[in-house]
This record gives sequence, structure tokens and C-alpha cells, in this order.
Amino acid sequence: MRMRFGETVTVRRYSRDAKGNRTLVSEHTIPDCGIAAAGGSSGWGVASDENNVRGETVTDGLTLYGPYGADVTARDVVVLANGDDYEVDGSVARWHSPLSSWAPGVVVNLKRVNG
Repeated sequence: MRMRFGETVTVRRYSRDAKGNRTLVSEHTIPDCGIAAAGGSSGWGVASDENNVRGETVTDGLTLYGPYGADVTARDVVVLANGDDYEVDGSVARWHSPLSSWAPGVVVNLKRVNG
């Protein structure tokens, strides 16, 4: 499904060395993506306090809707058109009909941790 007013995102794929340092392996773009809040009523993503002691860590969540076959994995980083980067949060859902060739796209949960 093509999103007429969608945005192009960049997918960055990294590997980790024995010390846990990230090295960029590849980078590609995916056009025609929709970006939406991952729930909540603010309209700007979910903000949740993950540090119950002091409340210093905030996680922002978004949902990316992309074309079917988009090359995104659970370990990628997605960079939005505005430059904000988000980690893929969980598995990538690839939607298609079992009764026809209809394949509307992929749904990717994204998260950004600050703090």
C-alpha cells in the first residue's frame, strides 16, 4: 500500500564487537512510510517512566507503517525524516491476506530511550 503523503525513513543496521561496541554495517531508505503515536492520548507517542526510583528515564514510542517487503529487522535503528532515531522494539509484523495477493505492509514498533 502506497502512502501518498508518507515520509522516507533510513534504516541503519549495526553489528557488535566482543566489547559491545556498535559498527554500522549497512544503511538504506524506505519511502512512503506512515508514522503514528504508539498509543496514549497525547498524539506524540507514549512516554513512560522506566526508572521507578527517580523517574529519570523516559521511553518514547511510535509505530511505523511501511510497504510490504520493507527490509527492517528487530535489531535495526530507524531514522525519521526529522533526524530522530528510534530502535525497533520487538518483531516486525508483515501483513498479507491468506486469501488473495493483498499485502498492505509492515508494522514496526519503535522506541527511543532518553536518560
